[in-house]
Amino acid sequence: MSGNGIARPSGAGATITLNGEMFRLAPFTLRDWGELENHLIREKRKLLLRDIADQRDALPPDVWQVEWDKALEKADKITTIPEEEIAGTWYRDKSGKVVHGVPGWVDTRPGIAYTLWIMIEKTTPGRFKSPKEIEDILLTLEPIDFADIKTGRDQAATLDEAAKNSTGPTSPPPLPTAPAAGAEIDSGIVGQEQKAA
Repeated sequence: MSGNGIARPSGAGATITLNGEMFRLAPFTLRDWGELENHLIREKRKLLLRDIADQRDALPPDVWQVEWDKALEKADKITTIPEEEIAGTWYRDKSGKVVHGVPGWVDTRPGIAYTLWIMIEKTTPGRFKSPKEIEDILLTLEPIDFADIKTGRDQAATLDEAAKNSTGPTSPPPLPTAPAAGAEIDSGIVGQEQKAA
């Protein structure tokens, strides 16, 4: 029996090495995507509030308080990451660079660290106290090691290209139909009459 191509359909994870220690990454599930969405909603709320908090010294106290109250009210209403924002820009990484929506964030160092933390926590609970601990390790890696870890994460999370086609066709091929009465049947074998043509 060949096991070729069974990793994805079986839900197998992948392994990565951080600081010389090997970790098995559990597959990234629908529940994990929900946890990721909750994390991003909290991040979006913090970003909104941080922008107003940063204006505290620039505005008169009464004006700032009104703006702060509006921001708190608006932050409480953030319960999803709307589709237009997934395609738009709302997240800034620590360097201030704007990242494009959820797919862009997942591939930032904080995004990779966060998804790794979720995946490692399933197989090695409590090994890392927070995604920040993993992010600090990622900052020390050579580019080739970082790329290898990202590839392992993508494989386990089925975010990589191979995952798109790993399970084969989604439906069986159509069954052949019987030829109509009197129709010539093409067997697919090249016969003498076809060679002569």
